[in-house]
Amino acid sequence: PRLGALSTAQLVAELASDNGWRRDTASRLLCERQDPQGVQPLTQLVTQSPAPLARLHALYALEAQQALRPELLIAALDDSEAGVRRHAIRLAERQAEGSTALQSKLLTLAGDPDPEVRYQLAFTLGELKNSARLEVLAELARRDAADRWMRAAIESSLSEGSAEVLARLLRDKPFRESESGRQFLGELAGQIAVRSQAGELQGLATGIGSLAPVDAGLARQLIRASAERLPGGVTALAELLASVDKQLLDDLIQSAVATASAAEQPVAARREAIESLWLAPWQTAGPLLSAALENRQPQEIQRAALATLRRFDTPEVAAIVLAAWPGFSPTARSAAAEVIFSRPQYQSALVAAIGRDEFSPSDLEQARVKLLLDESRTKLEPSVRAKLAQALAGRRQDVLAAYQPALAAAGDAARGKSVFQKTCAPCHRLEGAGHEIGPNLATIQNRGAEAILVNVLDPSREVNPQYLNYVLTTTDGRALTGMIATENANSITLQRAEKQSDTVLRQEIDELRSTGLSIMPEGLEKEISVEAMADLIAYLLSVK
Repeated sequence: PRLGALSTAQLVAELASDNGWRRDTASRLLCERQDPQGVQPLTQLVTQSPAPLARLHALYALEAQQALRPELLIAALDDSEAGVRRHAIRLAERQAEGSTALQSKLLTLAGDPDPEVRYQLAFTLGELKNSARLEVLAELARRDAADRWMRAAIESSLSEGSAEVLARLLRDKPFRESESGRQFLGELAGQIAVRSQAGELQGLATGIGSLAPVDAGLARQLIRASAERLPGGVTALAELLASVDKQLLDDLIQSAVATASAAEQPVAARREAIESLWLAPWQTAGPLLSAALENRQPQEIQRAALATLRRFDTPEVAAIVLAAWPGFSPTARSAAAEVIFSRPQYQSALVAAIGRDEFSPSDLEQARVKLLLDESRTKLEPSVRAKLAQALAGRRQDVLAAYQPALAAAGDAARGKSVFQKTCAPCHRLEGAGHEIGPNLATIQNRGAEAILVNVLDPSREVNPQYLNYVLTTTDGRALTGMIATENANSITLQRAEKQSDTVLRQEIDELRSTGLSIMPEGLEKEISVEAMADLIAYLLSVK
């Protein structure tokens, strides 16, 4: 049909068509014509049409002609169709500042039953100057903080007022005690810290200082989040907190020290305390973190200590990690390698240890060995280079040959499930256990026992590009590894076992390149015997 030959009134009627092309074309033509005669029928369409898409198109057609009145938007915000309400909120951004009634209506929508309507509202509230918006944003956080997209939308609208919202939510006991609430409060504290506006920083310090001893865990979480993002780090944070309570940071550090070293404390509490030791001076934290790496410690405690050690920049870190290396499991070794390769001086200590035959390069994943062999990054003595090159040569084939008896053995599936949960669960999820980082194993039995053996012991023989391991070097010399979990215009996130991850801004990236190897670590034969491998294969083949 030649819609261009229709009158303006007829084009308005086409907005109710069941045909999408006709609706879109009529919308375009109405925008091009800018005919004042179309305002009245468009207004009637918004208020009277039974078709939600017609009401929606009419709103945008009126907006294109600058004829969309606030009272019409207020009516649309009560529309029975969620999609119309959502778009009405978006359109209201351009008129709300000039209409008190429209602002007041927007501020009542935090209880809308549709999550996409609340999502749009969270963004739109950032365009308002009305201070009442802060309570609405706090209410959205109370309702939807468990949704990461909602958290991002709310935070995007708090370029001003973050500290006030933080204070409101800290006074809300159920919210601050919930897992999603603590996560949101931590993100908000980091946002306040990175913006570093004096008034908001003072509000952050006051909020942390207001927490009772029973909320010490939350206080530590907020302090860590602030220290990570605050220019000047722990030193600047100490000065800020001292303006509220000179003993606050010292008391939290002393509490963390006491909990971290207490073997009788629950593992979760000790882990949180160890993660807080980053706030302490190295002279205090170093011995505790070294003790937490002993092989009698739970693996969760070891990994927390390694993650905290990675935050320090002192030569003693490399010495502590290399000394504890022989007692690490393959999973812990992967985390330890992240520490050693995080700073050039630590890599130099590793190379020196290899040169003195105090460290075997065969203990490193192939990606790490290749990184050390890279001439552009590391200057190596010929003897060290030879040792590294030898570590790359054919070691997987020997391991596979040694494990061939596992294919003929009659494994026990029940024992194999325990092997899976102990060794494979950090990267794979099966029957409700583990972390879904590596490939889904639901159909692994279709590939057969030999393929399972090869995938476990020689994971880089065939790799789906999605699970390739990458090395990212930053402009300050750190080296991070992992598979690319997410990337956007501003940042890249690398993910490793147990969903540990690093997000790096693109402006901080010096180089990013694939190793050509699997994210799955080599060396699992050190943790799985031939008999245990037979059990693991039996379990994986039994899963339906």
